[in-house]
Amino acid sequence: MAALVTVGTSVVLPMSSGATPAFADPALSVSKTHAGAFVKGETGTWNIFVRNAGADPTVGLITLTDVFPEGSHLDFINIPAGWDCTNPPTGESVTCTYLNPVAPGEVLGPLLFGVLVEEDAPCTLTNTVTVSGGGSSLDTATDPTPVTGGDCTPADGDGDGDSILPINLNGVFTMFNNINTNNNISSPGASNNTNQSAEVTAP
Repeated sequence: MAALVTVGTSVVLPMSSGATPAFADPALSVSKTHAGAFVKGETGTWNIFVRNAGADPTVGLITLTDVFPEGSHLDFINIPAGWDCTNPPTGESVTCTYLNPVAPGEVLGPLLFGVLVEEDAPCTLTNTVTVSGGGSSLDTATDPTPVTGGDCTPADGDGDGDSILPINLNGVFTMFNNINTNNNISSPGASNNTNQSAEVTAP
């Protein structure tokens, strides 16, 4: 038999006896971001936030799992109070747990995961973070991250094989073929046997 539930002072909703309205559940969401590209041989940082977007506080243990891709070493930079995390070997997943209730609208984080990128890492690191438990349904976030250095895209991202010189000399000098390089015009008695000249033109 359906029961009547009063919401506020004026709205009455039918519901089955013993059921919990969907809007009253905790609803955990997770986000993951980074700034710029990661560089081979250097450390980058992933920022993770967990938020309760529901109307009720969480109940019980919350578990966050992040699977780090091959080519990266994990190094914890900042783990906020209340979180308990394990540090896995390279290529495995890190698991963090949080037991305290998370109030509606409350945000946990950031959890900062530093990543040492190996020299043989791929040019994109893609991994997924998952949050579950606390009475909420599971939520995931993926943050594909570009990697530069080595045979990956140059740091400026244009992929044009940047010049090692600070300026581009293309078009500055006009090249002339058949110039006789055996004559020293400045030597006494020398002459230009080929009667050719070289010019330098502006771009």
